[in-house]
Amino acid sequence: MLSLSPPCWSPDFFSVASSERKFHSPNLLKYSQNRIFILMPVISVVIPVYNAASLQTLVNAILTAVPDHPEIILIDDCSPQHAGYADELQQLSYPQLRYFRTDRNIGQDKATALGISMANGEYIITMDDDLEFPATEIHQLLRLVSQQKILIGYGMPTRPKNSWFRVSTRYLYYFFINRMNYPVFSSFRILHHSLRPVVSAAHEQAHFCLDKLLLTHTSQVGHTPVRYHPKDSSRYSAYRLFRKSLLFFRYRP
Repeated sequence: MLSLSPPCWSPDFFSVASSERKFHSPNLLKYSQNRIFILMPVISVVIPVYNAASLQTLVNAILTAVPDHPEIILIDDCSPQHAGYADELQQLSYPQLRYFRTDRNIGQDKATALGISMANGEYIITMDDDLEFPATEIHQLLRLVSQQKILIGYGMPTRPKNSWFRVSTRYLYYFFINRMNYPVFSSFRILHHSLRPVVSAAHEQAHFCLDKLLLTHTSQVGHTPVRYHPKDSSRYSAYRLFRKSLLFFRYRP
């Protein structure tokens, strides 16, 4: 099992303006020869993209929520909207933005894991492209890892999904996961970079399930409630939800 002590961030990290924030972890700051502090990538945000409405909206939402130069990694999972993405990317000039397109559809878990394997940040945040978990809730994940000795933190919705089908499916899914002695999880997560090699080595395995891999390798897991903005309709049909759930039970890390 991997273990980790909480990051040594200033207590007032979350209460001061971003321009005044001071990072005290030796891994977060690099001291140059001319005695100027250079901020190294602290946060990487990984988003698997498939038919997202707007890449610019995604990037702007993250930059507004995490103004301290986060690395943003977009993994285009062979989306049919690739031509539209190309036009948007030409208008985005953020130097810490990285975009990759897969040559075939590999699924959300593998696309997310691919982005994690490319991330350079001390902490890696993953989220969906529909922003049902708003980017403004990223600070809750950062607060969670600053206060608890954990390797993985999950943002859990403060209210269930809005359709009866999604509510019942979610609770049934978590019931069986609890019976298997695994904690609940979501796609809105933060993990320490020490888990990156674990993900990189396994993400091409058959029936890959990201959360089962992570939860098998560490018990240092935390949860925090976050605001949740469910869409009127889900992109997941009953069949797709069933297949996604089946991965957790079939995958053997």
